[in-house]
Amino acid sequence: MGLTKMTIGKFEVQVNPETINYDRSINYNKDDVTGANRASAKFKNYGDEKISFDLTFDGTGVIPPKNFDPAKSAETYAKGTIGSSEAPDDIIKYLEEFEKIIFNFNGKEHGPNKVEIKWGSLHIKDCYIADYKIAFKLFSPDGKPIRAVVSLAFQCMMDQIQRAKEANKSSPDLTHVKTIRMGDELFLMCQEVYKSPKYYLQVAEKNNILNFRKLKQGDKLLFPPLKS
Repeated sequence: MGLTKMTIGKFEVQVNPETINYDRSINYNKDDVTGANRASAKFKNYGDEKISFDLTFDGTGVIPPKNFDPAKSAETYAKGTIGSSEAPDDIIKYLEEFEKIIFNFNGKEHGPNKVEIKWGSLHIKDCYIADYKIAFKLFSPDGKPIRAVVSLAFQCMMDQIQRAKEANKSSPDLTHVKTIRMGDELFLMCQEVYKSPKYYLQVAEKNNILNFRKLKQGDKLLFPPLKS
């Protein structure tokens, strides 16, 4: 079994990254209070995730090329020829192929492609390129780049339901998503979220519920923040 390679969209990297930085943030609303030494911070929501790492693109021949064939290489070795039978990867073409997947404009997306990043247990969906830097590290005698290090940062978006699950929050000032369980009633669910059952009509309207006395088990209900 070969070494598991990181994939970004449909692209398989040559060399797995040595370090991966995974950044998460929290957003706050800051209220200025007269006479206070500093503004008070009130939780707003979780920010977007950001993942960053460096990838090496090598065209020296040290790393077997994409079309590397061990059987052919064994034949050339048996004949007394050192090295593989395939030419090293052209890193300029390799980078262009990579850019088509993660960087180039996609009219349907109205921006770059949305990609998934997979490597072992790491699996992050809905990622968009945020930073893309290339450092050419080695050149052939005729000046052709044969090794590059690409620094990447991806912004990973979460939809509204994912954010609610991620937050696991209980404040009535924030959006909630709850799954209807057997025996649940809208009055009691509003009591749990808002500490009062009186908001059931607003919740029913938000979720297009015509008969709030007949909730369907397994459906998800959105509980919007209270208006001050």
